[in-house]
Amino acid sequence: MPKHKFNLGLSYQKKDDFNMKVLWRYVGSRFLDQKNTVRDDRGFLWKRDAYSILDLTLVKHHPLTLKKWHMENLEITLAIENLLDNHYGKWFFYKDTGRIIRGEVAVRF
Repeated sequence: MPKHKFNLGLSYQKKDDFNMKVLWRYVGSRFLDQKNTVRDDRGFLWKRDAYSILDLTLVKHHPLTLKKWHMENLEITLAIENLLDNHYGKWFFYKDTGRIIRGEVAVRF
């Protein structure tokens, strides 16, 4: 477990039609064993470096005129996790996924 972990988020909302969220996550350096070994005799690295990740989410709301089907709102989301494409190691055999970009379309009714 790292000694320090921080999350800081900012959110902006323009009326009812646009949201933007930025999340910064920081995880301090940590050891993978109880002895706090940096590197063992076989050369295995037991200490993981600190890392930080920046995420961005944009959401656009569109009103719909499809009252016939009781649809009220269309929501389009673009989210980018690890915006700066930082590379880090979390656990023993874990590889970071790098930047992830996803889009979503939701209809509220």
